Amino acid sequence: MRRLILSLVLGSTLSFGACSSSTTNEGPASGGSGGTSTGGTSTGGSGGTSADGGILCPTGKKGPALIAVGPNFCIDATEVTNHDYQKFLADPGDAGTNLTGLSACQGVLDYAPGTTVACPTFAPGVDQNYPVRCVDWCGAYAYCKWAGKRLCGQVGGGAAGQPDASTNQWYSACAGPKAEETYFYGSSHDGGRCVDAPPVAAVGSTLSGGAGCESFLYPGLTDMLGNVAEWEDSCANPQSATSDCGTRGGSALQAGSAVPCAASKTVDRSSQLPGIGFGCCWDSSADK
Repeated sequence: MRRLILSLVLGSTLSFGACSSSTTNEGPASGGSGGTSTGGTSTGGSGGTSADGGILCPTGKKGPALIAVGPNFCIDATEVTNHDYQKFLADPGDAGTNLTGLSACQGVLDYAPGTTVACPTFAPGVDQNYPVRCVDWCGAYAYCKWAGKRLCGQVGGGAAGQPDASTNQWYSACAGPKAEETYFYGSSHDGGRCVDAPPVAAVGSTLSGGAGCESFLYPGLTDMLGNVAEWEDSCANPQSATSDCGTRGGSALQAGSAVPCAASKTVDRSSQLPGIGFGCCWDSSADK
């Protein structure tokens, strides 16, 4: 994935955010709570609003850099990687406690990925730029909270309801707020543009070696279709530890993975599967 940086010296430096797959948001904020930007990425720590009314994504959050999606929220530029998740496990905060704060996850105190034979090796130095997999829903939720973000759900805060692009963060980022695009990169399927056949690849990869799996609407946003499906904050029974929860985007490991943005699949939230990873979103509700 590509990174654009435009420096204008007019008494301050402005940063545009479309990051490479190895770039993260981490680092000190250089401004106040609102920051200063015209390109969608704030130089401050808590976001804000740009001159054209769009949201400014905060820097300094852990994990992948954030990409602005319209005026309301930001989303991780890539799936959370093994490297990102290892940082979380190394220093999660109150280890041995329910980091989610949710009653449905109160029995989950270990957020390490699954170790079944189908799951890849998860260890320092191994596939660091690949999406983390075999993480259950509670682990994904805990990571996003730790990173100063939230698991993508409803625009404005809370769990997602009906799969409406105007109100569902993940769907809106994939298809546009009015479901303008059927696929992440346009109106028709382009086989091989995203990783829609085995094996799972590093973030930002493409099977065809062509244009890449990058958003048509939000440049710098990649991998929302194929490679691994992504958990979202959308569960049938929010209080149940075994509730089915939504995943989106399809996986390279599933048959017929030419999945449009509108498609979703529910899975038991305790599942640790090799075809499921996640990304995070951010809006002002994540800082509350």
